[in-house]
Amino acid sequence: MPGQWTWTDAWTFIAVFIGIRIGFIWFATKAFIAMIPDGDCCPLCDGHTLPIERDGWWRILGPRFRRSWCLDCGWEGVLRRSEIPPPPPTGGRSGLSAKEYTHRS
Repeated sequence: MPGQWTWTDAWTFIAVFIGIRIGFIWFATKAFIAMIPDGDCCPLCDGHTLPIERDGWWRILGPRFRRSWCLDCGWEGVLRRSEIPPPPPTGGRSGLSAKEYTHRS
Protein backbone atom coordinates (compact mmCIF):
# COMPACT_ATOMS: atom_id res chain seq x y z
CA MET A 1 0.00 0.00 0.00
CA PRO A 2 1.27 3.48 -0.72
CA GLY A 3 2.37 5.54 2.27
CA GLN A 4 3.21 2.61 4.56
CA TRP A 5 6.65 1.38 5.44
CA THR A 6 7.60 -2.28 5.23
CA TRP A 7 10.49 -4.14 6.80
CA THR A 8 12.20 -4.24 3.41
CA ASP A 9 12.13 -0.45 3.32
CA ALA A 10 13.50 -0.29 6.85
CA TRP A 11 16.38 -2.69 6.11
CA THR A 12 17.19 -0.83 2.91
CA PHE A 13 17.35 2.46 4.82
CA ILE A 14 19.52 0.89 7.54
CA ALA A 15 21.90 -0.63 4.95
CA VAL A 16 22.28 2.68 3.09
CA PHE A 17 22.77 4.61 6.35
CA ILE A 18 25.43 2.17 7.59
CA GLY A 19 27.10 2.16 4.16
CA ILE A 20 27.36 5.95 4.20
CA ARG A 21 28.82 5.88 7.73
CA ILE A 22 31.41 3.24 6.79
CA GLY A 23 32.33 5.23 3.68
CA PHE A 24 32.78 8.40 5.73
CA ILE A 25 34.99 6.63 8.31
CA TRP A 26 37.07 5.03 5.53
CA PHE A 27 37.53 8.40 3.77
CA ALA A 28 38.43 10.21 7.01
CA THR A 29 40.99 7.52 7.86
CA LYS A 30 42.58 7.74 4.41
CA ALA A 31 42.72 11.54 4.65
CA PHE A 32 44.34 11.38 8.11
CA ILE A 33 46.96 8.86 6.93
CA ALA A 34 47.75 11.03 3.90
CA MET A 35 48.53 13.95 6.25
CA ILE A 36 51.25 12.00 8.10
CA PRO A 37 54.60 12.97 6.53
CA ASP A 38 56.85 10.27 5.07
CA GLY A 39 60.61 9.88 5.16
CA ASP A 40 63.22 10.74 7.77
CA CYS A 41 62.81 14.54 7.76
CA CYS A 42 61.30 16.55 10.58
CA PRO A 43 58.13 18.31 9.42
CA LEU A 44 59.07 21.44 11.40
CA CYS A 45 62.75 22.05 10.60
CA ASP A 46 63.68 19.42 7.94
CA GLY A 47 66.33 18.01 10.27
CA HIS A 48 67.21 14.34 10.62
CA THR A 49 65.02 12.28 12.94
CA LEU A 50 65.81 9.19 14.98
CA PRO A 51 63.36 6.33 15.51
CA ILE A 52 61.91 5.88 19.00
CA GLU A 53 61.07 2.47 20.43
CA ARG A 54 57.42 1.61 19.80
CA ASP A 55 55.92 0.41 23.05
CA GLY A 56 52.40 0.40 24.42
CA TRP A 57 49.54 1.43 22.17
CA TRP A 58 51.90 2.73 19.46
CA ARG A 59 52.19 -0.85 18.20
CA ILE A 60 48.67 -0.72 16.76
CA LEU A 61 49.95 1.65 14.06
CA GLY A 62 51.68 -1.28 12.39
CA PRO A 63 54.98 -1.47 10.55
CA ARG A 64 54.09 1.31 8.04
CA PHE A 65 54.54 4.02 10.68
CA ARG A 66 57.29 4.90 13.11
CA ARG A 67 57.67 7.21 16.07
CA SER A 68 60.45 9.72 15.52
CA TRP A 69 62.38 12.34 17.42
CA CYS A 70 64.18 15.28 15.76
CA LEU A 71 67.77 15.96 16.78
CA ASP A 72 67.58 19.63 15.86
CA CYS A 73 64.32 20.96 17.31
CA GLY A 74 63.20 18.16 19.67
CA TRP A 75 59.98 17.39 17.73
CA GLU A 76 58.45 14.03 18.54
CA GLY A 77 55.76 12.44 16.40
CA VAL A 78 54.78 9.83 13.85
CA LEU A 79 56.20 9.48 10.34
CA ARG A 80 55.39 7.05 7.53
CA ARG A 81 58.17 4.68 6.52
CA SER A 82 59.35 5.22 2.95
CA GLU A 83 62.31 4.76 0.64
CA ILE A 84 63.09 8.49 0.57
CA PRO A 85 66.80 8.96 1.39
CA PRO A 86 67.63 11.16 4.40
CA PRO A 87 68.70 14.75 3.71
CA PRO A 88 72.41 15.63 3.76
CA PRO A 89 73.69 17.09 7.05
CA THR A 90 73.19 20.85 7.20
CA GLY A 91 75.29 21.65 10.23
CA GLY A 92 73.86 22.58 13.60
CA ARG A 93 73.28 19.75 16.02
CA SER A 94 72.25 17.24 13.32
CA GLY A 95 75.86 16.04 13.09
CA LEU A 96 75.92 14.96 16.75
CA SER A 97 75.21 11.44 17.86
CA ALA A 98 72.43 10.65 20.34
CA LYS A 99 74.98 10.30 23.18
CA GLU A 100 76.50 13.72 22.53
CA TYR A 101 73.18 15.55 22.31
CA THR A 102 71.51 16.47 25.59
CA HIS A 103 67.90 17.60 25.41
CA ARG A 104 67.28 20.95 27.06
CA SER A 105 64.33 21.03 29.42
